[in-house]
Amino acid sequence: MSQLIRPSWARLALSLPFLMSFPAFSLSAQTPSKVQVTIAVTLDDSPCPDSKVFIRPMGTVEEWPAGKSRITLTTDAKGHASVELGAGKYLAIARDPGNSRLPSNGSFMIKPGQTKPMKIHLKLLYWDCSKITCML
Repeated sequence: MSQLIRPSWARLALSLPFLMSFPAFSLSAQTPSKVQVTIAVTLDDSPCPDSKVFIRPMGTVEEWPAGKSRITLTTDAKGHASVELGAGKYLAIARDPGNSRLPSNGSFMIKPGQTKPMKIHLKLLYWDCSKITCML
């Protein structure tokens, strides 16, 4: 006849701490982290204060604000704007305060589990209308 094997209380007591350690590991690994992203906007190699920086997700990103298609930032006196973002791919677009320069853009990616801060440089370009030719 087959005999039902019942674990002893001693075995259960010894295995309980081992089994309880698994949820702690899985919870910490699943917690999404955010990365500090600083965007530096320059104009003729000088900081461009009061520029607008628009950040849009390119696909699915972690911890993006619900209902928003983009985040708008304004650069400080040093031409810097900062935000914390989750893992994913993003597009940053910078415009100068007077809209007299061409906008500058660049894409960047934050990898899952990344913690190192990022710095993105966007350089605004001057649009010289005197060099435009018209062919009729």
